Amino acid sequence: MKRTLIALVGAGALSLTVAACGSSDDEGGSTSAAAGTGTAAAATGGETVKVGYAAALSGFLAPYDTPFYNALKIAVADKNAEGGLAGRYRIELDVKDVKSEIPVAAQVAQELVDDGAQLLITPCDADPSVAAGQPAQTAQVPAISGCAGSPRLPASVGDYMFQNVFAINSQVVPLAEYAVRDEGYRTAFLLYSPDTRYTNDGPIHFGEVFSALGGEVVGRETYKFQGQEFGAQIAKIRAARPDVIMTSAYDPDLSAFLKQLRAAGVDTPVFGTDGADAPSLLRSAGAAANGLVFATHGMPVPEEPEVEAFAAEYREKTGNAPESAFVYAAPDLVAVLDAAVRSAGSLDGPALRDALDSLRAVRGTTGEITFAGMERSPLKPVTLVRVEDDRFVFVDQRIPEPELIPAPVEG
Repeated sequence: MKRTLIALVGAGALSLTVAACGSSDDEGGSTSAAAGTGTAAAATGGETVKVGYAAALSGFLAPYDTPFYNALKIAVADKNAEGGLAGRYRIELDVKDVKSEIPVAAQVAQELVDDGAQLLITPCDADPSVAAGQPAQTAQVPAISGCAGSPRLPASVGDYMFQNVFAINSQVVPLAEYAVRDEGYRTAFLLYSPDTRYTNDGPIHFGEVFSALGGEVVGRETYKFQGQEFGAQIAKIRAARPDVIMTSAYDPDLSAFLKQLRAAGVDTPVFGTDGADAPSLLRSAGAAANGLVFATHGMPVPEEPEVEAFAAEYREKTGNAPESAFVYAAPDLVAVLDAAVRSAGSLDGPALRDALDSLRAVRGTTGEITFAGMERSPLKPVTLVRVEDDRFVFVDQRIPEPELIPAPVEG
């Protein structure tokens, strides 16, 4: 099976100063934290790199972008305390809220680029990231999505668009392997929504890998994004009698589906993707979420010691436990930017783009990260989690087999 990955790692123009965890909001929706002083500033000789972050800090994407942003402030402060990117450039973050709206994302990204961002971070969803990536592409500013998972994102923007987390066609590989090889499932039903790239592509790619491993897709059905009505779909699932149901739905849809499925007396296992990793799931779905298995970016357990260490730091500095695994994507992003600046030897846009595209085995919090040969989307470990007794339980961490990663859905 042909494998093609797409990267949402974006470095476009960012001018937000973060060297500490404190922040303040102004009336214009821009957030910044004071730059580090003393040791960190002296170590960088006053040189800075402007990183713009077009963040979805309000609206339906806020549960995903906000934990990532909180972790990013910590990771940036840590890097600045070490002397900045490549031990030379203190990171200045300029954060503006895109309100989970595509037109606002385009406008905000343009403002950040115009303000001199040398790297751009875009939201945790492909559609606003495509909009935000366009101004960066035009300005030759590398852009990287903090945690968007659509494998179509980079190609939808251009060669300056990257992805910080594994794309959905990559994360479903260990998920399908676990379904077939570990659980012995032979038939699957795919539930997807064509209304967004993420909710559409995940089940399609899972079906490709599931079939390549010897399984059979016995049914597929669409649903309306944020419609929260699944009666007709559940009737078709009941008739198909699959071994497993796979969906990339996320809240509020995922909780609604799980509750309606179990209320209908259907106990078929459900598999999901990283959109399931949100604090709302256990609150909203309750016991209906038990048994759900999903792919995500890391878990603070002894099997993942660096994730465990960052989770402890996050808890100490924010007063809260990590709200989702997107927290661990933030120090990974800083590690990737550090490696790219070191490799490029400058902050020149084309040089940074080429350096990002050539990175191999960068040591991040979640494991080794490789972009070389991956079409601007990283090859990195995938963590599998099961919901048991109303809590998340570690299952395994696996690196996707590159030859099993399917090509992005066209269109």
